[in-house]
Amino acid sequence: MTGGDQSALGGVYKLVAVAEEDGAHNWQARVKLSAQPEKMTNPGLKKVVRLMRNGFLNADIIALPEEDLRPGVKFTGINPNNPSQQHVYAHFDAVESLHVAIFENGKLVYTMPSLNEVRAFAKSRLRIIRLESRRLEHPHLLKVSLTDRYWRYKQGIIEEAIKVEGQ
Repeated sequence: MTGGDQSALGGVYKLVAVAEEDGAHNWQARVKLSAQPEKMTNPGLKKVVRLMRNGFLNADIIALPEEDLRPGVKFTGINPNNPSQQHVYAHFDAVESLHVAIFENGKLVYTMPSLNEVRAFAKSRLRIIRLESRRLEHPHLLKVSLTDRYWRYKQGIIEEAIKVEGQ
């Protein structure tokens, strides 16, 4: 839902890939082009991970599925809305996947947690956010970055879409 400055949700689901009809589970990336970087989609298959340091959330990262992000391995993260803003991630001690499988090969593989389990999980997740990010006035903003490899992949998809749109 959108509503100008008063939108009901901070996120919108958008198409990012289409399955090819070859039966081999191959995907064709799709991107929504926009003059506003924050409205442009992150195309194709990807993984989203959370970097942790000393038990606290450090950053969320969007990467290609095959990328190996682990403690001890430095990588560059790029701000998707301003690629000139880059950060080298080196000081994190844990990486957790933010993807949870619900369906696999058309079959439900997820067990719905009880309300008490959901409540306990939410409470535990709030504790990983530092107080300066939870304050109501001038909170520290948590970073979401694209890996350099994913950013280059995205730029290639964007360039192709612009060529097709210009034809």
